[in-house]
Amino acid sequence: ITFLLKALETTPRSYIQFVWKSIVQILMLLLTDSDEKVRDMTCVCYGNLIGLIGERTAQGFLNKVDKHKLKKIKSSIPEQRRLESPKAIRPQSLSNEDTNLSNKRSTSGRSRGNRRRMRSNKKEVRKRKTSTRKLGGSSRMKLGTPQRIAVNSPKRKLSESTLSGSPRVAIKSGSPRVARTPRNEVRNPNDICEKIPGRILKGLGSRDWRKKMDSLKKIARVVKQAECPVIPNYENILVELISLLSDRNMKVSLSSASIIGKLATATGSSVIEFLPIVVPGMFNLFSDNSKCRVLVDSLDRWVNEIGIDPFVVYFPNVLQMSQTSKGALPWISKHINTLEDVSNLDVLISPIFSCIQDPSASCASSVEPIVEILIKNIGFHSLLDRTKDLRPAIANNIVHFLKKFAPKKS
Repeated sequence: ITFLLKALETTPRSYIQFVWKSIVQILMLLLTDSDEKVRDMTCVCYGNLIGLIGERTAQGFLNKVDKHKLKKIKSSIPEQRRLESPKAIRPQSLSNEDTNLSNKRSTSGRSRGNRRRMRSNKKEVRKRKTSTRKLGGSSRMKLGTPQRIAVNSPKRKLSESTLSGSPRVAIKSGSPRVARTPRNEVRNPNDICEKIPGRILKGLGSRDWRKKMDSLKKIARVVKQAECPVIPNYENILVELISLLSDRNMKVSLSSASIIGKLATATGSSVIEFLPIVVPGMFNLFSDNSKCRVLVDSLDRWVNEIGIDPFVVYFPNVLQMSQTSKGALPWISKHINTLEDVSNLDVLISPIFSCIQDPSASCASSVEPIVEILIKNIGFHSLLDRTKDLRPAIANNIVHFLKKFAPKKS
C-alpha cells in the first residue's frame, strides 16, 4: 500500500486513467482485511486515487463500500484548487444625452472617412494620368492590345531554381539564399513522429469509427515504411493507441493492438521504457477470447525484442483475476521456459495456487509447465511449506496437485 501511495504521487494522471480499474479491485480486497492499519491505509490510498480520476468515474465501486469506510475515503481526498470564474460585469445603462453624443461621433466619423476616401481616389487618378503622359500614350487603352503597366515596381529576375523546375524558394531582399527541404522529404527517416501530423492523432479521438480506422491505417503504413530502429519518442501516439484497446468496435481495438506489436519490432530493445504504459492495457484484453489471437501475436513481438524477464512483475495482477487468468496462462506457459532471471519467481507462487483451484482442464494443463519451473528453481518441499498458511480444504487440493510433480525416491 505504501508503494501504491508513492506511485500515485509520482506517476502522471494520463497513465493512471488506463490502470485505475485494476488498482481499485486490489483496494476493494484490502478493505476487507482483518488488520485495522491495513484498512486505514487503503482508505487513504483510495482517496488519493479518487482525487486523480474523480468521484464520477469510481462511483460504481464506491457504492459497494460501507458508510463508515466511505467517510474515511472521502476525508482523505486531497483538496484541489478550483479557479473561480470572475463575475460578469454588466454594462451601465446610458442616458439619453450620452446616446446622442455617441450618435454624433459615429456620424462625424463616417463623414470624415468618406472624405479621406475621395481624396485618395483623386490622387490615384492623377497618378495614372501622369504615368500615361510620360509613356507617350493616351489615357485610354487601345482594344485588342492588352498591356500591363507596373508603376514603381522593380523588374523580376528569373532564378536558376525556377528555370530548372525545382520547387520555389521564398527569398527576402538582403537575406542569404537558404534551400528549404521539400514537404515530402523527412529530415530523419528513423523518426515516425515527423511523418504523423496532428490531424491523424485527432482522428483517433473522433466518435466515428471510420475516421479512427483511416488514421490507424496511416499510422500502420508509417511504421511499416520507417527505417529500423525507430527513435522511441512516440509516447503520445502510444497512449492514444492504448486508449483504443478498450474501444467498442472490434476492428479499432484489434488494429491498435497489432500496431503496438509492430512498434516493438521497429524500435528494438529500447522499447522497454514503454512497458509500464503498455502492459496493463494489453493484459486486460485477455478477458475477451475474440481478441486473444491478435493480442498474443503483438505480445510475442515484444518478447522477441526484450525477453520475458521484464513481464514477470506484472504476472501476479493478471493471474489473480479470474477473467484474465484463463487467457494469460497459455501465453505465460509458452514463454516461461525462456526465463533467465529466476530471482523473481517467488512472486508467482500465490497466484499459481489460486489458478490450481480452477476446475477447468485447460487451466490445469497450462499451469503444469509453470509449476515444473517453480519446483525446479524453488524446490518441492518449499512449495509445500507455503500451503500451511492456507485453509485446510484449499491446502489439500493444492498438495494433491503438487504430488504429481514430486521427485522420485532413489
